[in-house]
Amino acid sequence: MVTEALPGLRSVTIGAWVGTGSRDEDDAHAGASHFLEHLLFKGSPDRTAREIAEAVESVGGEMNAFTTHEQTVFYVRVPDTELDLALDILSDVVWRPAFRPEEIESERKVILEEIGMRDDTPDDLVHDLFAGTLFPDHALGREVLGSEASIISMPRDAIVEYHGTHYRPSNVVLAAAGNLDHGDVLRRLAPHLPETDGARPDRVHTAPAPARGLTVEHKETEQAHVVLGLRSLSQLDPDRYALTVLNQALGGGMSSRLFQEIREQRGLAYSVFSYRGRTTRRVCSRCTREPRPRGCARRSAS
Repeated sequence: MVTEALPGLRSVTIGAWVGTGSRDEDDAHAGASHFLEHLLFKGSPDRTAREIAEAVESVGGEMNAFTTHEQTVFYVRVPDTELDLALDILSDVVWRPAFRPEEIESERKVILEEIGMRDDTPDDLVHDLFAGTLFPDHALGREVLGSEASIISMPRDAIVEYHGTHYRPSNVVLAAAGNLDHGDVLRRLAPHLPETDGARPDRVHTAPAPARGLTVEHKETEQAHVVLGLRSLSQLDPDRYALTVLNQALGGGMSSRLFQEIREQRGLAYSVFSYRGRTTRRVCSRCTREPRPRGCARRSAS
């Protein structure tokens, strides 16, 4: 548990950072992390999906989640007077999913629609093609959403087993920020934690094969979408801070070199940018059903 006290605020945000993402899946379970993220919003034995949504939003709060290659994250933001509610709801979602068969089938259709939406959105699809080219036949090159085949064939038992293996306290970091006290949060959290734990699941590290160099997919659209990139620094490399500055200067905003030269000076493109950190790419569970929350993107610039 890590907290940041911000006494000038009148709200708190609590997140559960699960140390499991799409890179921890095998080919037969591709998309399991993202599928599970969807399903945890569908309710617990004591709450339906609607009751969870209404409990949070009736006090002026919000709740969402996202999946990346490295992790799955769930968060709740509420007024500071509703800390107990936030802890209760977040714990229900993360630790006590119901996995009702009819809701699994309903959400399976939602994810298949999300895959179809991605395939119909070239500016999203091109980044998945790039990842698969940069990391061929490797988990980091696999799409977070999985494939139609893997989602259709994934049984309920496999999803339940995946949750039991990865959603353990030893594999979760709880982070909270706002008008709160660290000791008080720990005291309120204690009753909500699972009674049992287990060893943190091992992450398999395999060296990726050399990049393929070029992938082209033809679609009948009015625009072409191009990604140019290369393997870069480790997330723990001390030069990552210098890379962040370089990224901002190159394509991080409207004053960046790419934007000024390609769009403003030459008028060759409507959108041009740079980003780093392929494993920060994320997919939000509710983005297909409502306007995307602020800050939510299928690709992250940081």
